[in-house]
Amino acid sequence: GVGEAVGANVSFRPRTFAAAADDDDGDGTGDDQSGADIHGEKPGLVPWRYFFMNTFAVACMWWAAAVVETVNAVQGHAGFVTGNYASLSPGEVAPLPALIGVKVETSWHGPMPRPQGLACDPLGHHFATLGRVSDGRRAILHGRLPVSAESVRFKEAPPCQGLEGGQQQAQDLTLHACEEPGGCSALVLPRFGRSLVSCPLAAPELLQSNATRQLHAAPLARSWLEDRGGAPL
Repeated sequence: GVGEAVGANVSFRPRTFAAAADDDDGDGTGDDQSGADIHGEKPGLVPWRYFFMNTFAVACMWWAAAVVETVNAVQGHAGFVTGNYASLSPGEVAPLPALIGVKVETSWHGPMPRPQGLACDPLGHHFATLGRVSDGRRAILHGRLPVSAESVRFKEAPPCQGLEGGQQQAQDLTLHACEEPGGCSALVLPRFGRSLVSCPLAAPELLQSNATRQLHAAPLARSWLEDRGGAPL
């Protein structure tokens, strides 16, 4: 029947990728097609060749990167990042909690802080974020991590003159100058990014005794943004 004629033209030999071609002579036998009949190459040779070339190219790129990093390391231009554990002397191993991290509990001054963003000093002792205080205003929330405790309580920072008014909504912030006697200051980037406002986080009495610490807003250059078709935040 018809099933027998179709089955007679099917080849399951390991060296073929497709069924046999239709019989052009009408004798029901057909000519078996195999990979050896394609450009005179063995079956599987073409995909193996592409795989070999791709693997060789990736290996060459890895070796080139290794040579570049070795040259940079010898010349002192390598960008290797080393861990900083502050009080540890050379050759001393940090305790396990310092290596894997410890969960720090946080508490807030108001019932609905809704913090946005987080900044800390290089030593990880002072933290600051943007959130809401008890009366609903958005302000800087400042917290300090004691050495003997594993919790941080965020409270409202002193008012910052550079952020007063509805037009100065904070967009982002970072901490700096935490090693100075007057304490940390928060560099705040207001919305639209036209200036950078410095807001001290120390108590008011410390600010009065520190005559060198002044509130100021430094303007930011925007020509690079406008030249490249950028838009304000």
